[in-house]
Amino acid sequence: MPRVPCASLVSRLVGVAFIASACLLSTSYCALDNIDEGKQPRKGGKAVAEQGSDGFVRRDGSQLVDGNNHPFHIVGTNSYYLLEHASEAESWLKRDVVLETYRAARELGLNTVRTWAFYDGKFQVSPGNYDPKYFDALDYVVSEAKEHGLKLVLSLTNFWDAYGGMQQYVMWANNASSLANLSSKEFYTSPAIKQMYKDNFLAIANRVNNYTGVT
Repeated sequence: MPRVPCASLVSRLVGVAFIASACLLSTSYCALDNIDEGKQPRKGGKAVAEQGSDGFVRRDGSQLVDGNNHPFHIVGTNSYYLLEHASEAESWLKRDVVLETYRAARELGLNTVRTWAFYDGKFQVSPGNYDPKYFDALDYVVSEAKEHGLKLVLSLTNFWDAYGGMQQYVMWANNASSLANLSSKEFYTSPAIKQMYKDNFLAIANRVNNYTGVT
């Protein structure tokens, strides 16, 4: 994947809003760590969001609320590349991109970032087997979101072949090295794939974060 220039971060963040139902999508997991209350956003530095100041965001009737039962209105951006940069798996990948993205988000008044919590074939090397480097990278992405007062929507796969996605699950289930004569639609119907996906969800949801010490 091409490197995302730091100078383009702000332009990528401007004016992008989330649909609340994103938290309910089968390919997303809303990871919303506890953060302190009573602090206002601080330009260029770490800050705590005014809304959604505690725990997981959840649905209450027709609206989203934070851990203190305050209404939570998502104002966010899609920054899919954070896990890859946090891994520093190649020389051009830098953890500083995570920090720069979060700072830019706070400066724009955003409170939520959607990002990838998957890299099938590299993070999840094979079903149930993970590269510790990428798990540590995800821990870092989550912990720094907390430090910057941001909520996360963590996507666990996607339809496209970039970062593995559903196509990788289909290939795993069929012991195949390509999608020849196969279809990504099998992701939704195969019991074996459904179990792989559930197991992956549990591995991420039950992990103790290296930086925060909590699941």
